[in-house]
Amino acid sequence: MTIRSLLCLASASLLLTPWVEAQVAFATAGSDLVEVDFGTGTATPIGSTGLSNPITLSSWPNSDELFVSELLATEIYSVNVTTAAATLFGSTTIAFGGLTLNEDTGRVYGHDFFRLYEVDPVTLNATLVGDSGTQLYSMEYHQSLGRLFAYSLAGDTFLELDMASGAATPIGTTGVFGITGMWYDPATDALYGVTDQNGNGSLVRIDPATGAATVIQATGLNFLALGGFGEPGLIKANFCGPAAVNSTGLSASISGFGSSVVLENDVTLAVDDLPGNAFGFFITSRTQGFVANPAGSSGNLCLAGAIGRFVGPGQIQNSGTARRITITLDLMMQPTPTGFVAIQAGESWSFSSWYRDTLGGATTSNFSDGLEVTFL
Repeated sequence: MTIRSLLCLASASLLLTPWVEAQVAFATAGSDLVEVDFGTGTATPIGSTGLSNPITLSSWPNSDELFVSELLATEIYSVNVTTAAATLFGSTTIAFGGLTLNEDTGRVYGHDFFRLYEVDPVTLNATLVGDSGTQLYSMEYHQSLGRLFAYSLAGDTFLELDMASGAATPIGTTGVFGITGMWYDPATDALYGVTDQNGNGSLVRIDPATGAATVIQATGLNFLALGGFGEPGLIKANFCGPAAVNSTGLSASISGFGSSVVLENDVTLAVDDLPGNAFGFFITSRTQGFVANPAGSSGNLCLAGAIGRFVGPGQIQNSGTARRITITLDLMMQPTPTGFVAIQAGESWSFSSWYRDTLGGATTSNFSDGLEVTFL
């Protein structure tokens, strides 16, 4: 029985161009874990997971293992990619048909073939995001585009899912039918997929602009899922923007780079589009807010509560001709009004910046927008 036949049972129960060298990913075929190389077009079995119909395969925050769920089952397992051994991680209230990690925010998303959920990577509690309006199958976060893509058997459709509402927007047809898994390769900025195809499943490359898939190699395997490892990247959870326009005619914007994993202690903040040669510094709080023109400022303060200031040695900076300031955080020394604290996994912190500006020849100040980081 192919995975398409199994999906029909699940639904009833629920109401290119030539390939380039890529990193290795992993797929499931039956109960087996398979190493797939999209550069050579080869698929090499690793061993049995001991699971029946493992239809999801996703990386996970702060883990060197992949995580799977079985068709119509609520258990989540971690899988060792060297031995293929599966270990029960926990149970949820949802039988997931797809799982994927947003490496930029550390958030895990899952679907039950129709609805999109956000999944707590520790407790596995699932929070409904919304109904997609169609039948979903494989799903993958595209890191360089910052977009969540999915595949639907309905019309062989490649589509985008709104991470705020769950709504699906069709992009195009793939032309290969039955894409059971997708994986974004950060090394080559390529989106790959696998198909089941009744005993002759293929490795494919997908154009995210059109949805068209190009077959790389037929393998003779019935693939159920595809997954691999991304890399920490841009932290994109901005809020309270755009900021008030400054003397350059632009709004200062804050961005973050690195990893939201506390143990890696690797977060760098940057603010761009500042006035030239202006002094500024970063601020932080556990609480978001909005205060218009505080103390006569030309901008708006996006933080509330206990606001800490990064004003230690070297932290008050001049934007220079690049009109930019940056800071590499020490997550063990987060400033607060009462002293320094260590950021803990599970906490959300918000960041913004204050800077000097001029308005009509008079000295004033302004703020950037805000950036929220949920630490893992």
